[in-house]
This record gives sequence, C-alpha cells and structure tokens, in this order.
Amino acid sequence: TEESSGTQAFFAFILTILDVVKNNKVLLIDEIEMSLHTKIVEYIIELFNASKSSQLIFSTHNTNLLDLNKMRKDQIYFAKPYLTQRIRCHRKKRSPCYLLRAASEYGDDRNNEK
Repeated sequence: TEESSGTQAFFAFILTILDVVKNNKVLLIDEIEMSLHTKIVEYIIELFNASKSSQLIFSTHNTNLLDLNKMRKDQIYFAKPYLTQRIRCHRKKRSPCYLLRAASEYGDDRNNEK
C-alpha cells in the first residue's frame, strides 16, 4: 500500500474511535502522536471535544497538542515520573499529576465552556 504508517494506523482504529465517541465511552491511548500526523491527532481530539460525554485520555510528548485554542486548561495534566535512586532496583515511585492552573485565575472563560 502507498499509505503512510500513520494513515494505516488511523484506518486501523478509526472504527474504535467512532464507537467510543458515539457510545460515550472512555479511550486510553499511550503516546497518541506515534505514527500519526499532528492533523489526524487534532481531528481525534476534536471528535472527543464535540461529544457529549466520551473521554479521551492520552499521553504525548508533542507539546504542540497543548494548544489552549483546542483544549481547556482543565483538560491538561502533567505527570512527573520519579525513579528510585538505586537504578538496579528498577522500581518506580508513584508519579503525581499536576493540573494546568485553572484558566479562571487568568481571566480565561474557556473553563466555563462545555
């Protein structure tokens, strides 16, 4: 096939995504940007933002996806991994999550949407 690996990946799970959105389910995706073009990832995020109560929970290394014109501040969390000081132990401590500050603190009304 002449399609890119990202396009093939999108076609492989678009029916799952549509089912989740239509039936108000939750979808977890680790590193959502892997093999997918940024525009496709943005489209997937838009699908979930337009839905009534489906949820998309994803991890990413792409900071361009943290666009406040596309996502509200209350939708963005940061996780900080902690490794034990003894590397040979290979155990991780819990990773606390940090919510991006409430937009209302800065006069942004996007938190009141949806």
